[in-house]
Amino acid sequence: MPVSVSTGPAGSSLDIDDGTFNARRRLVESTFINQTRFENAFLNQNWTSVIYPSYPSSTPKWGGVSVLLAALYEFAPLSMIGKESVVDQAQRIKQRFLGEMMLNTVVRNPLTQQTGNVIVTERRVVVNLPIAVSLAVLFVLSAGLIAFALLASGRRQLNLYHDPASVAALVQLTEDDTVLRNRLKIEQSISSPGNGTQIRSMRHYLRDGTISTIENKVNKQEGTVDDPLAKRDEHLPFPLRLYAGMLLLLLLALVFAAISTLFALAQTVGLYESAFTYQTDLVPSGSSLFTFAPYSIIPTLLAVIIGLWWDGLDDTFRRLQPFVTMSRKAVAVSPIIGLSYLPTYSVVSVVKALRNKHEHVALVSTAAILVQVLTVSMSALWQRADGSRPGDLTLSRTFEPRTQPFVYTLAGSTSMGAGDPTGEEIISSFYGNLSTNWLYSAALQLAYNGSEPPWSSDGWSFVPVILSSIIESDVYKNTPSTNDSDSSTSPSTTKAVNVTVTTPALRGVLDCSTITQSSNLSDWSTQWDLTDRMIWNVSKNPTGLQRGYEVNSGFDLAPRTDESRTPILARYRTLLCCRNLSSTDTDSGTSALGYWSNNYNGALAYDFDNSYVTYPRNLTMKWIRGSTAREWYSMNETYSGYYRGEYDDFRHLIWTQEPQMSALNCQPRVEWSNASVTVDMDSGRVYRYKIVDSVQELPEAFSDAYVEHDYVAPGDNATEGVFHNQYTVSFGVLFQDAMLFASDLQKFWPSGGDGESAVEDLDDQNFNIRLESKGLNTDLMSFAMYQLADGDVDAFMTADDQSCMEQLGQKVFSTLFQHFVSANVTAEGGWGFQKLGATLPAILAPTANGSQPDTNSSLTSSTDASVHVDIAVEVLQMSPVAVYLSLVILVLLILVTSFVYTFGYRLFRKLRSSFENLADVVGVVCDSERLRRWVRDHPDPKSWVERVHEHGRDDARVPLVRLGMFIGSDGMERWGIELVEAEEEEEEEEEEEDEGKGGGGGEGKGRRKSLQPGGPSSGRESTTLDLSVSEAASSAPEETRTDETTQRRANGREILRR
Repeated sequence: MPVSVSTGPAGSSLDIDDGTFNARRRLVESTFINQTRFENAFLNQNWTSVIYPSYPSSTPKWGGVSVLLAALYEFAPLSMIGKESVVDQAQRIKQRFLGEMMLNTVVRNPLTQQTGNVIVTERRVVVNLPIAVSLAVLFVLSAGLIAFALLASGRRQLNLYHDPASVAALVQLTEDDTVLRNRLKIEQSISSPGNGTQIRSMRHYLRDGTISTIENKVNKQEGTVDDPLAKRDEHLPFPLRLYAGMLLLLLLALVFAAISTLFALAQTVGLYESAFTYQTDLVPSGSSLFTFAPYSIIPTLLAVIIGLWWDGLDDTFRRLQPFVTMSRKAVAVSPIIGLSYLPTYSVVSVVKALRNKHEHVALVSTAAILVQVLTVSMSALWQRADGSRPGDLTLSRTFEPRTQPFVYTLAGSTSMGAGDPTGEEIISSFYGNLSTNWLYSAALQLAYNGSEPPWSSDGWSFVPVILSSIIESDVYKNTPSTNDSDSSTSPSTTKAVNVTVTTPALRGVLDCSTITQSSNLSDWSTQWDLTDRMIWNVSKNPTGLQRGYEVNSGFDLAPRTDESRTPILARYRTLLCCRNLSSTDTDSGTSALGYWSNNYNGALAYDFDNSYVTYPRNLTMKWIRGSTAREWYSMNETYSGYYRGEYDDFRHLIWTQEPQMSALNCQPRVEWSNASVTVDMDSGRVYRYKIVDSVQELPEAFSDAYVEHDYVAPGDNATEGVFHNQYTVSFGVLFQDAMLFASDLQKFWPSGGDGESAVEDLDDQNFNIRLESKGLNTDLMSFAMYQLADGDVDAFMTADDQSCMEQLGQKVFSTLFQHFVSANVTAEGGWGFQKLGATLPAILAPTANGSQPDTNSSLTSSTDASVHVDIAVEVLQMSPVAVYLSLVILVLLILVTSFVYTFGYRLFRKLRSSFENLADVVGVVCDSERLRRWVRDHPDPKSWVERVHEHGRDDARVPLVRLGMFIGSDGMERWGIELVEAEEEEEEEEEEEDEGKGGGGGEGKGRRKSLQPGGPSSGRESTTLDLSVSEAASSAPEETRTDETTQRRANGREILRR
């Protein structure tokens, strides 16, 4: 059946479909599984060798698999009576045992190939389906239109020889269209230029590169005279009007302010409100492909609006620049008469404008290029991602590092002797809670990459702060929950919260040095003559080995004067494990032994009495490697019992060659400091930390080592042998002894009976690892080192360099300490923490030896903890690159806009037309006879754009052109483009200067001179202007015509001034 396995940072989870299982399940046939073997293994009585109850002296005796069930109820029978969960737990135990056996069988069987699918979750780009479909449709339509244009344009005759964008091209285009020109003359005389009221009543067509016009007399309409008091900028296009500039400037400023404000919020509190992260499904679907989010559209839409607006401004500047240049003063006819920026792109327009010294066009076109960049940058402003909302709170501290010892009051007897010689009542309590035992959890983390305990990281254990009150804070309540695609998720779902707080931290460390005596074989092993019948049972032992070595039960650390002896195992035992049964050699195999043990001063010492031991107590970590015999060798019962105290087991593990030892002598310490730590509010998982103060030693961790107190309980009677013993023990002492004695529980609870044996108890498998298939015998600490070294024992055996052994031992010790400190934490504290303001119990009696009594002490003075919370929310993240790029471009656009409408606006004040269509341009050249003649004489478009260098005003070869008032062929003043002479230009400039000073006496002087017949024309020939308006006018006296002309000119100027 299908099985799904998910693996992530939080661990692995397995999921099966219960419905599929129930539909396909059937009974397992007896040929598939050996049910008899399974039942015998499950009901075996050796469960007590791997399940250790705390307080064994006061715990009922459990036999067989019942001890496993009792462990789930803390070995308390009363908690199991009447509980319906007992049956369910028993079923779970048996089902789990079956699964473990089947897994073990599967692992041993040959591998078989199975098909499956692997789905890897990665960060990727998700396509928004509605937008993708819209773009695809638009692209298809665009491609179709382009294809249609390409096919249709080949059959469509434009009848154009040149691009009609320039003035010269339009002059040439309308050369033969006298109907259009005459109509525009009439229209210009009765209305403002560019009105175009009469042009609409005509029909136009192109033929052989020229335009022709047919007048429609039916629809002929008379023009109307415009208001002479029209506003100054009435003829300017919308982008050039002042209020349009103010609106554009306001839009740019608002967008700049909005982006700046949102970026500041995004960098501080975050954009997490629903107004920012809102999205909706366009189509009801469980997929995110149909999701619409306004935040992804609005910035791009604003950029498009700015772009369209600026394109209009850029188009206007490029269209009007040639006319602006001609309106300011007369300039050389080439290249201005053939100049046009409209057919070019913005980049080319910038280069072209700089070449022609048209700075305003270059500036606006450059800004138009930046607007395109702005569209891209603003479309990349946002991305919806997981973020956090910060907040600061003040919480109450509950715990602090433990400085006070534990107080044990035990019922004693006169036969017990001093202290607690077996440690049964004190140390046994640290081996309970088997489902979460600190020894197992530490070994799993070290050996199999298990998880660290809450509020712990890298060997540091941080004093926890109760965080449950955060959910009642305003910052938590006012933060929206992260959107979930699952609609069934309730709004009250707990939010993910990271909390940063400064709190004390504890760490256990070792100070180690090399033991040189490990190279002296006689200090820890004995060489035996295996053929000596006085010692060995030669008749029963294997005969292949004549001499061999045995690792002693202890290791002499002399010549050290303090703590000069240590056991090879956790206690002094005769070694039995482990032979390497997987070796290909039938007589021997490679074996390895690794154990940590306390050091002793002398041959006799009680472990749990301060009269014999001083803490912190040195310990020895050791590894022994060599070749062992495949069979045990037995001693004679008489010799073994008398000389070695072995009365129940006479087997010995013999090494066929000299074994090797590597050992370190270490002294434990407990350090503390204040640390800033960031943890998950729900799980207590540490994400990061920083030690903020200097690291100090915590002497209180070892201050009391089973210190006896003179305690007398009510009813005690020493004569009758009824009394109590009272002891104080620091948590560092308890940790060290509980860790080192865990691998040998004979003293606490012998698995083979009520007596204690001098031989290694192979049935004790609670907190040690024995693998005969590899010849490996270790406690949990050494096995963790073995796993961290990838099973390479040679890494520990280098006598000259034991840095690997020291580093791994240090890591193992710190990890075990952090699991010890983090275990068994309740509202009253824990093994490494005490309640803030805790005091020693009032029943604590004075010390028996009269030493300084314990006093209440504390490392924490403040009861308040300032915490910083980060609540997980969906936020809009702003790309700093996109933000800075957008802001810089907006600033440039604001500066360009201000400059254009402040200084560039007056350039267009002399224009009386917006030149938005063909009629506007034709209207200013319809009566320009000299300009038309020049174009007729220069039909080649290349001559229109040739750059002519002026050599002086008197150079007759340089015609000048100007947009302004001139006398037309009918004697009327017209506003348009015409060639002028240098003298006319000078007189015009003088006249403008006089008008600027308020004088009008010289008005029309230069223009009257141009009325003289035979006056100078374009510098090449004399031209007599045709002043006739009608045949009647031509027969009138010259004086009358002059007066009429003067009057018309005066009227025209009056209108122009108004």
